[in-house]
This record gives sequence, structure tokens and C-alpha cells, in this order.
Amino acid sequence: MTEDLQAIFDEARYAEARRILYPAPNEVGAFALMVLMERDDDGQEAVKVLDLEPYRNNPRRPKGFLRVRTPQNFVDYVLKHGVQGTTLIVADEKSVTAVFNHHAEGGAAGWNDYGVILELQYTPSWTGWRGFAGTYQSQESLANWLEEQAMDVINPDGGELLDIIRNLRLVSQSVVQRRVNLQNGAVTFYFNEDFVPAGGGNEDAGTITVPPGFTIRTQVFRDGPEFEIPVLLRYRVKEGHPEWMFKFTGEATKIFDDAFDNMTSEIAVGTGLPVYRGNLR
Repeated sequence: MTEDLQAIFDEARYAEARRILYPAPNEVGAFALMVLMERDDDGQEAVKVLDLEPYRNNPRRPKGFLRVRTPQNFVDYVLKHGVQGTTLIVADEKSVTAVFNHHAEGGAAGWNDYGVILELQYTPSWTGWRGFAGTYQSQESLANWLEEQAMDVINPDGGELLDIIRNLRLVSQSVVQRRVNLQNGAVTFYFNEDFVPAGGGNEDAGTITVPPGFTIRTQVFRDGPEFEIPVLLRYRVKEGHPEWMFKFTGEATKIFDDAFDNMTSEIAVGTGLPVYRGNLR
């Protein structure tokens, strides 16, 4: 038997083992699916559904999400590709999502698999402050952090704060007494005669006072407005070593909400669509 003849026999067996149940063979090009009846070598038959979309020049419908990094890119894409009546925009702390094929109001259900996602870009400054806050740190760690972020601090001014930082690095070896002002939370260190403060203290009285807090100015989102945020400074002694912690007040939560609302309001105005606070599951 020649190879060509064997190929003909194999093709004939293959054709006999597979029959198109739907659609009619001459109408396959007009349908998205094909239903086949397949018979294995033991004669057992089974129905198989074959999706024809991968073999077409174009998909049946658009799907997938584009990821963008600026609110303006997000707005532009929604205006270009959004579908009236089925576009939904939702936002949470991580992203803003526009779904173009959501459920129609009072109509058909949507697939929810086509749209655009804005990945929120927080500034390194805001991310750093939030990440460092709320945990007690050694004096050295806090001093290093504040020195690196001194440009964000507006009250007390940078020079005064850096003087306090330098003294913080030295005072733990020279301090003989600490006293906390219960009215404002400020901590006063009384140190021995061998320690001379670099600034921010009273050399004659042998003291240095650390303020109960400070104010920073920073952006929450890239290209967004700056906000002034009060920060509380707290102190404790653990196993004979001073530790410091700074934390945000409730005002910082309001500031974040304001920054978030400003950003989503710009998107709502730009797209002409409401922005719901939440996420899609």
C-alpha cells in the first residue's frame, strides 16, 4: 500500500468517526459553534461542541480590560469606547474600573468583561508616611526617617526639625530625666552637663523639648493637589530604651477622602457618568 493510499484510508476513517450535527456543513461559516458527533476506536459515540471563534478573522465581541495610569487617559478611553446605557464606573482605594458591557437598566444582563481600569498612582511620599505610621520605632530609625522626609515637613520648619532630630540621636546617652506635658503631649528631656544640644533646646537650662506633633504637606495622588496633614508624635520607654511613633489623626482620613473624591469627581465630569464607590466581584 502506498503512502498516498494509506492517507486516503485514514482520512476516510476520520470522516466516518466525526459527523457534523449542527449547523449544516455548508452553513458553518455563519455560526460561532459547531456540534460534532465523535466515535472512538471502540465504537463509543460522544457529542463535542467546538468553538469556532479562534478560527475567525475577528472575535464575536470585544472583551478584556485596558489598564491606564492617569485619570485623563481613563476618561479619554471611556469617551471613545463606552457604550451608552451599559457603562458602569466603580472605584475603590486601588483602582477605578469602567465596564462597558454591564447590565442594561431594566434590560438584558451583561458580561462585565470589557472596559478600562485606572490603577491609582499614590505618591511615594504618601505611601511612605502611611507605611511608617502607627508603629513604635527606635530613636535612630525615627530620626533617619524624618531626616529623609524633611522636605515634606512644614511645621516646625525643616531647620528646626533637623536640629531636634540631631539631638534625638544624642540625647538617649545623656538624658537623666524625661517629663511629658499632659496638656499638649510634648516631651521634655533633661540631660547632663556633658551634652550640648545642636539647636532647638535650651543649653543653659539643660533641656530639649520635642513637640507633640508636626505638619506635613504632600500629594496623595500623582499630579493631584497637595494637602497639609497633621501628624502626632508619641513616645514610650521599653526595656530602658526610648521609642517613638507617629500617627495620623482622623483629619488624615478626611484628607484622603477629599483627595479621592476630587479624583473621582473629575472622572465623573469628564465622562458624564456617575462613579460608584465599591468594586465588582
